[in-house]
Amino acid sequence: MKKLNGFSLIELLISLIIISLLIGAFAPIITKKLKATDVTVGSFDNRKEETAEKNISRPPTKEDCDKVDALFIPKEMNDGLKDICVTKYNAGDGGIPLAANVTKLYSGETCTKSPFCCWQGKTAGECTENRNGAYSGCNRTICQWEAGYESCNSYSPSGLKSAHWRLPKREEYSGWMNNLNTLNNGKGENGLQICFGTTSLIEGVDQCNGYGNHFLGSYDTHGRSYQHWTSSQYNESRYYNTYFLPPKFSYEGGTLPNNAPLAVRCVLDTVEEIQKNPQDYSPKNQEDCDKVAPYTMFIDKKYNDGFHNVCVTKYNVGDAGGPPYGTGVIQGASGKCSAKNCCWSNTQTANASYCSGKNADSVYGSCKRTACQFEAAKQSCKDWAPNGKNKGYWRLPKKAELDGWVLAVQMYDFKGVPTISRGLGSKGLQFCNYHRYTVKTGDQQCFYGSCPGAGEDVCHNSNIYGFDNGINYILGYGSNETADIIATIQENHTINGIYAYSVRCVYDGIDHSGDS
Repeated sequence: MKKLNGFSLIELLISLIIISLLIGAFAPIITKKLKATDVTVGSFDNRKEETAEKNISRPPTKEDCDKVDALFIPKEMNDGLKDICVTKYNAGDGGIPLAANVTKLYSGETCTKSPFCCWQGKTAGECTENRNGAYSGCNRTICQWEAGYESCNSYSPSGLKSAHWRLPKREEYSGWMNNLNTLNNGKGENGLQICFGTTSLIEGVDQCNGYGNHFLGSYDTHGRSYQHWTSSQYNESRYYNTYFLPPKFSYEGGTLPNNAPLAVRCVLDTVEEIQKNPQDYSPKNQEDCDKVAPYTMFIDKKYNDGFHNVCVTKYNVGDAGGPPYGTGVIQGASGKCSAKNCCWSNTQTANASYCSGKNADSVYGSCKRTACQFEAAKQSCKDWAPNGKNKGYWRLPKKAELDGWVLAVQMYDFKGVPTISRGLGSKGLQFCNYHRYTVKTGDQQCFYGSCPGAGEDVCHNSNIYGFDNGINYILGYGSNETADIIATIQENHTINGIYAYSVRCVYDGIDHSGDS
């Protein structure tokens, strides 16, 4: 009998192990995924979490270029593809050091390490006095190709240490030549400071005419400071160089790397930087949110987007306790609104026959909540600076966050976990519900109300704005006859932003002032 019981116990354990393995093997098949969230429906434990810093690459901005006294050239004036920074001085001048393996010489000295030589001093023959600021066209550093290539590649200014500089491409110079009146002529130190190889002077442009037979050891001992090296190959042994010779402005030719030294400008088209995990910036608990702004709720990442915690306003924009109206927002309560940046407040924004008497679970009445059009919503969050701080750090919820909130709401019925709104009253987000069965759910009811001038002249306070990568979203919040919550995400539902919905603002600890 004992043996039989022992055998049965072992047999039971083996069966349990096999069942566990089978469930694990088939879990990916039977689990339904939400879009763009890496969230498993019915469980927050399977969310992927970013824990490490990562490198990101981006185009340079004007602010980046200003840090290193380079000129920002938008893609429209460059190659049509990329925004770039371009050094305003030749390599060897203006703080751009020559590479460690480059030999620096002065006019008249001989190069013994060609093609790794650069010459400084008087680099032009007959040349008029400087007409374009402090950077004389007659005295500039010029280099052989390899020396210029190495100097650009090793350039690492303190303002942008993570950036990689290079020689310009032929296509980029063509873009500059077509826009010299904007980028160079008469711009002084605010422009490219390119000098022209001609005796015909152009107002506001330096002259650097003449070869100057002083560059011993180069191919023909001539230097040409009005010609510029490119990284583009002319053929197997030569590289394109550009000539700036008015009135045509440009010529092109192929030059040997160890030929006459030419001007070297360096280009930056990509900035690489370390992006920290957003969790490094985001609030850690409700106490952090209380410090950032009053009447906000801390939402843990497991109920948000799975990656970072946030603070969310518990009241709509325009209501007591909520963010104030942003710059240029129009209050349309007294009449029709013909603009797309209106908000409606102090009026019946929900149907009183449905929502009256259903507000006992919170001090925040659902029948008279402020509703706004999309542009007013986005601007109000962007402008909010509670306690005079953190302006630009507030924004509308993102798509993944709305997805997380939908799950947090729906899990109430079959998991029994804490929610972010239902039944929490003023301790929660106080979402209001678009249905007459709301009384059973612990939510307030807010059937649609009148907003003259909004889409269909109505407000929908049960809908909550979201915005992500240029796309408008709403979280639609309601219930059915069994009092189960139906929360859904809809894309581009705002129809040019004319509808009026609830506005909640989100803080994640990151500056969003530059977001579009």
